[in-house]
Amino acid sequence: MTLSVSLYRHDTERLEFVSVPDIENRCAAGFECYRTRLWGSRSLTERGATFMPTLRNNDLYVTPDQFDAFRDELAMIHRNARAIAHDIWPYEVIDRFCPVQRSQRARRLRVRGARDIRTYVNRFRSALDVAERMNLGFNIG
Repeated sequence: MTLSVSLYRHDTERLEFVSVPDIENRCAAGFECYRTRLWGSRSLTERGATFMPTLRNNDLYVTPDQFDAFRDELAMIHRNARAIAHDIWPYEVIDRFCPVQRSQRARRLRVRGARDIRTYVNRFRSALDVAERMNLGFNIG
């Protein structure tokens, strides 16, 4: 399974997701294992993240009144993408899954990982802009 971004009506009695064509092709938020490996990682919590680590145990719901704080967190993740990728791809994981010389593996995975993190963050920012324009809540689940 994969995680994906959705928008929802936050001002109703029951949870009601909304189909929004503007984000349909840009809604991936990573593999299910990213709940713990990336978004719920110690690397993010040590950097002060509070929203994304929620994904470790639950889906993430952000209401419009939280958008500014969430944007700040996304900016921090984007700025620190390379360090976060370094933290979540320790040598023991790289050695176990990649049959290439360690220095090449580490560099390749960490550079690709930082690029992927930035790509996800940019998707989240785009969806957040749409949610704000339409007065909807933001969800990753």
